[in-house]
Amino acid sequence: MLMKTVLATAVLASAVSAHTNFRGFYVNSKGQSKPSKDYDYCVRPVANNNPLTTYSGATFQCNTITGPAAGVCSADPGDEVTMVIAEHSMTETYAVGGAHHGPIQAYLAKVDDAATTGVTGLKWFKIYERGLIHGGGARGDDSTDNPSWQYWGTNEANKNKGLVTFKLPCDLGPGDYLLRGELIALHSAGSAGGAQPYVSCAQLRIGGNGNGPTNAETVTDISYSTSDPGLRISIYQSLNSYTAPGPRVYVPQSCSGGGNGNPTTTTTRTTTTTRVTTTTTTTTTRPITTTQDGTCQNPVTVTLPGETYTEYVDGPAVTVTVGGATTTQGGGNGQTAPLYGQCGGRGWTGATTCAQGTCKASGEYYSQCLP
Repeated sequence: MLMKTVLATAVLASAVSAHTNFRGFYVNSKGQSKPSKDYDYCVRPVANNNPLTTYSGATFQCNTITGPAAGVCSADPGDEVTMVIAEHSMTETYAVGGAHHGPIQAYLAKVDDAATTGVTGLKWFKIYERGLIHGGGARGDDSTDNPSWQYWGTNEANKNKGLVTFKLPCDLGPGDYLLRGELIALHSAGSAGGAQPYVSCAQLRIGGNGNGPTNAETVTDISYSTSDPGLRISIYQSLNSYTAPGPRVYVPQSCSGGGNGNPTTTTTRTTTTTRVTTTTTTTTTRPITTTQDGTCQNPVTVTLPGETYTEYVDGPAVTVTVGGATTTQGGGNGQTAPLYGQCGGRGWTGATTCAQGTCKASGEYYSQCLP
């Protein structure tokens, strides 16, 4: 108990000033204009890098906006997009310092005009979620690593130098959207209201001819309860499971001519039904009486074979289910990772083949396409 208390105290002390926010947005690994040191082309600038203190209301949707974004980023359904997370400026190469461990999520909301729309009354649906990637014991900060520690979406973002990459749903209908990035630091989440959300929004214009989302689980004005198990949790213990707040991630049902969205895992099983048939064969006998040597003396009885009957009786049906393989399908019909994009690492579920270069490991958790 003392060890846990010391660890928690040390981690909290190191994390006091480690705040962050989403500052950049790339489509297919490219910015759509030269990024400034603070905010990229289509990200709405916010007042500061402090966490939000309430989990509902207008500010919780896109943070405290200080002015319009420079423009609207263009993308197509199924495109790979990247949110850039940094504490102070786009020039930094890590997402968040200290021990700000927790999930990273992304939402979309359809709007009339991404450049001018307000943020209240929008219907949001979740398109990305990276929570507890693998369980383990309480984690220190990201200056060191241990495979027995918990590994969160934030730790993966730090390994990837502040880049969080995923695919837009492949069935998105054309038009304008707001994309809401959310990082939740759980280092103080042991008490109600202690979780620290960091939120920003990007302005998107989607092309193509999709008709989705279809049957997405939507929420009007995102809000969380302080008692949500994904927001009130102690990470200073061994954890093997975690449920992030908010609706389920939207998974497109089908797509034509585009990517397949973010990876989905499917388990297949083979079921065989058979019926056992019982066969019964009965042979009758045919006794006759005769005499020896053709006389009528000393008669004897001889039994000769009679008729043979075969009866087939169907028994009960027997069903055998064989556990099959669990397969993960990546997002896209033959999609590959771009040059300098992530192509592997522990917990990685995206593309593992490089369009250019070779996939080279850089530690246990990150592999990159390099020339």
